[in-house]
Amino acid sequence: MATDKAALGRKYTCFSCGCKFYDLNRELATCPRCEADQADDPNPPMDPALLFRQPRGSRKKKAAEAKAAKAAAAAAKAEAPAKDAAPAKDAEATKG
Repeated sequence: MATDKAALGRKYTCFSCGCKFYDLNRELATCPRCEADQADDPNPPMDPALLFRQPRGSRKKKAAEAKAAKAAAAAAKAEAPAKDAAPAKDAEATKG
């Protein structure tokens, strides 16, 4: 029998006794074993979005994007001196 995790609410680990439990979508999350209010946790958890790992492949994708950005920057840098050099030659031709 599969249980819908959304119906169970948020999962907690009691800071007092270490018991793992779900809050069952209640406003106050209290430990069923020691009845400690989880709002009193001295070390509250980080943002839940930060607790989850990145999906597989996203690191490779970011690395590929960074590599492409570096290549584009190098190409732009290589073109920049060529553009600057052309007006300098024209300036020398007008002087002489």
